[in-house]
Order: sequence, then C-alpha cells, then structure tokens
Amino acid sequence: MAITWLCLSRGMYEGNPFLKMVIATDGVGFMLVVKMSLALLIGLLVWRRGPPRMKSALNLGIALVLIVTCSLVWRPFWSLALLQ
Repeated sequence: MAITWLCLSRGMYEGNPFLKMVIATDGVGFMLVVKMSLALLIGLLVWRRGPPRMKSALNLGIALVLIVTCSLVWRPFWSLALLQ
C-alpha cells in the first residue's frame, strides 16, 4: 500500500483495473483503504484456513511481487531524485 501511495503521488498510475475503477469513483484515499482491506482479508483467510503448503506459496508469492514492484519503480524514482 505504501508503494502504491508513493507511486500515485509521483504521477504513476494503478495497474489493477478494479482499483482504477475505485479511484475513478471514490478517490485515491478510499482505494488505499480497499487495497489494504482486501490484502488483510485474504491473508487472514489463508492464515486461518489454508494448509501449510498454501501459506508457504503465499509467502513466496508476496516476496516475488514485492521484488518485482520495487524493481519496476526503482528506476523512475531514482531519476526523479536526480532531477530535484
């Protein structure tokens, strides 16, 4: 959520079509609440009901998403920092 907020504040856009629709109708603040709520809900459901193998896969998936996201936004933020 923090990376999303930072990217949106720097002029980037949300790639998820559902969250784009939420931004268009209710604004960025509400979209951040929706995004965090969905992440917490999915995490809670997997933690309570998921088998250990699913939990391991989810942890690996989240780590990969974080690495890819950071690698994609690193270059634009680096160039913005040099311009200031």
